[in-house]
Amino acid sequence: CDDMASSSGGTEDVVICINCRQSIQYKLHVKCCECPAIICIDCFSYGCEAGSHVRGHNYEICDPLGGRTFDAKGSWGAIEEKKLLAAAYRYKLGNWGEVTKLMETNRPISEVQEYYDRFFIRGPIGQLALKKLN
Repeated sequence: CDDMASSSGGTEDVVICINCRQSIQYKLHVKCCECPAIICIDCFSYGCEAGSHVRGHNYEICDPLGGRTFDAKGSWGAIEEKKLLAAAYRYKLGNWGEVTKLMETNRPISEVQEYYDRFFIRGPIGQLALKKLN
């Protein structure tokens, strides 16, 4: 789903629901395949029709975070995890402020560090790596 067009400044444009006007840039949402409508899940579930958009249009579900990998009910997605791994590789484990900054996330530093520890150190990947070292 490609609704995250870059503005001339190289930063992402804000994605807004055509109906309720809420920012849905980092949330699961619906993109119409027949008109330029982008709709939040709540408005879509109520059958929102706005502008040239009608309920019968074909659509696609957009998940800007990517599919869930470790925590199916969690808010972290594969795209954000990829950014976390790349940033941790670049700044090493201990410079969590720079890791978080490079990820371009609104998550607190403590949440980024805890997630990395929980899933990449103490989780299956970290445990497999430790077995290989022993």
